Amino acid sequence: MKLSELKPPEQLDEISLKHAIAAGATALSLASPIGHEKVPPQKPKVVHQVDHKKIKIEKLLTDVLDNYKISKEEALKIVKLAVTHEHPTFPTARDILAIIGIESEFNDDAKSKLKNDPALGLMQVRPETWDLDETDLDTPEKQIKVGSEILKKYFDRLHDKDKAVHAYNVGITNLKNRKHLNPGYVRKYKAELKLYEDTLLESTINQDVYSLDDLKGATEPVNVTGDVELFNMDLIRLPVKFGNVGRDFWCSRNQLTSLEGAPSQVGGVFYCSDNQLTSLVGIHKIIKSCQEIFISKNPIKEGGLGLLLIKDLKYIDSELPALQIIKKYLGKGKRGMIDCQTELIKAGYKEFAKL
Repeated sequence: MKLSELKPPEQLDEISLKHAIAAGATALSLASPIGHEKVPPQKPKVVHQVDHKKIKIEKLLTDVLDNYKISKEEALKIVKLAVTHEHPTFPTARDILAIIGIESEFNDDAKSKLKNDPALGLMQVRPETWDLDETDLDTPEKQIKVGSEILKKYFDRLHDKDKAVHAYNVGITNLKNRKHLNPGYVRKYKAELKLYEDTLLESTINQDVYSLDDLKGATEPVNVTGDVELFNMDLIRLPVKFGNVGRDFWCSRNQLTSLEGAPSQVGGVFYCSDNQLTSLVGIHKIIKSCQEIFISKNPIKEGGLGLLLIKDLKYIDSELPALQIIKKYLGKGKRGMIDCQTELIKAGYKEFAKL
């Protein structure tokens, strides 16, 4: 792949991605205006007896040792790094370990046979392609951090895990132009994932969660029988992927730009006011059941129609006129959704008529 050919700024290519990756490698060497949202009450500190992270690492370590000729010490180091640099949705530690298995078979000194810009390390990253020096990839931690960031950038742009993995192998430009495709690589990735199926265990926390400490090491997705209160913590993203939350979920007054990791089911109210959300496209695929949603004081520019597909939703709190229109059609079924979409477009809110 010739990077000089990848010029258009809108194009999904390595040029726009590599600067962010290079920067990452260098770094390594009040209330709602509607007035309805309340502040979560302060609660006593919760102490959990189960070390979820330790259990997860032990299970992954066993799987690696069962399938690869590697010392326990080296395997443990790599597994811990995969858990450290995983993301709530993709790549998880399982995804990272699967790519390592394909690319290097857990050899951190691996070097490809390419004459120009050979790939290096556990995840076989080509340094020149990503504007890196070899020193940016000279330790297992750097190799895993950079590889994880590349996978995450691809996933953020392609919104599909298999496509992100395919792009990791052939490059996002080749994938977009359907050149030099290698579907066999995706099949290998899925086969590698099966080695770690025993780690697909959910965590259930049978009490309220009110601090990040309560979530440390939890196996994703995390189910919580009570409230989750991640309120006013300057979070850029949710710290884990949640499953079901029995009562209210609070993530207001943060800096969230995405709902990635939000619970699929909320027994009570989903509070997400005063963040940096710009899009609600696909919200119904993330939050599938909820009673009320508070999303005021977010710079939302698109999406929202999907709110009508959230099961049991009875109330939307927002100052935006487009969302006020959507709120009128809650509980009115498919016919109501069509009418809502029509009204949004007529009112000049076409971008909010997206699912």
